[in-house]
Amino acid sequence: MVINLLDYLRKTLQITDENAILDLADEDGNLQNLPDQHPRRNAARLVQPKITYIPILIERNEDGTPKPYTPMVKRMRKDQDFMKQLQIQYERRERIRRPGRSRQDSVKDRGHLSRQANARKSATALKKGQIRKPTK
Repeated sequence: MVINLLDYLRKTLQITDENAILDLADEDGNLQNLPDQHPRRNAARLVQPKITYIPILIERNEDGTPKPYTPMVKRMRKDQDFMKQLQIQYERRERIRRPGRSRQDSVKDRGHLSRQANARKSATALKKGQIRKPTK
């Protein structure tokens, strides 16, 4: 389970700060987003065998916004490509989750945007004659 994996990482890395969040990234810097998964989800389905994962520490500032991600393996901090990929994901997450917004609000917004995109596609298809306008 995801919660067991995160607890194991916390104990192994000796992370005592309860507000600190842990995640895993592959060697290319792609986060697995473990904190966003259901705690009882099978962790074996999220991580693949024979792939090396690097623990990532995600801390928060006083105002609750996350600090830039910190790899727990020091040599990875010197890998510019790895750090660049982490920075891209950090910035993407911050754009989606603006301060004062919950994850659920962000998901609702994305759903709203998807509905708008589908409406535009339908309108375009209607104009091109690919679908017929319903008759009354």
